[in-house]
Formats: sequence, C-alpha cells, structure tokens
Amino acid sequence: MIVVVNATGRVDIEEADLLTRLYVEIRKTVEGSAVELHGALGTLGSLSADGSFAWLDPSALREAARSCGVSEDWDDRYEAMLTYATSKGWVDDAGRIRAHIEQVPTS
Repeated sequence: MIVVVNATGRVDIEEADLLTRLYVEIRKTVEGSAVELHGALGTLGSLSADGSFAWLDPSALREAARSCGVSEDWDDRYEAMLTYATSKGWVDDAGRIRAHIEQVPTS
C-alpha cells in the first residue's frame, strides 16, 4: 500500500490491496520542502519531527484503503500486516505505524 501526497497536496491510496509493503510517497515539486509537508497527511497521520518517516493512524488508513475497493480477505491481511509491523517494532505506544518516505520530484 502506498500513501501518496501529490503535488497539489491531495492524499490518495494506491495499491491498497498490496499489504506486503507500506510507505508514503511524496510527489512534490523540486522546490517543495519537508517543512511544507508537515500536516500533509491530514487524518492519516503525520511526519516525524525531522521528516524522515511518517506515523500513520491504522484506523484512518484502514478506512481510506477500504474506499479504494479491496479484496474480500483484505481485513484479515491488514490485521496480519499490523501484527507483523508490531513484531518488527514499527508500531509506537499510541498504535501508529511507522512508514518510510520516498520523495518523488515532479516537474
């Protein structure tokens, strides 16, 4: 699953049914800065203080992904993904999922 922040600031979910990876892709102009991105995820989560990764709210992420049309077994696989993330230490005490960020410059 990819959480995409596009150049206009809109947040979309891509590949919602693919639960073997989770990351945030920032598609901003080259002039865009990490400071501008804080708050860009809206209800889905927030960037870390240094902008190097994101904390995603699992409930908000679930709702956003479901709206993309997912397979019947998606909820079970989503829970398995959360369990795996927890086992790897990628979930904080508040239950938020840590996701890496990939910045993709756009023209």
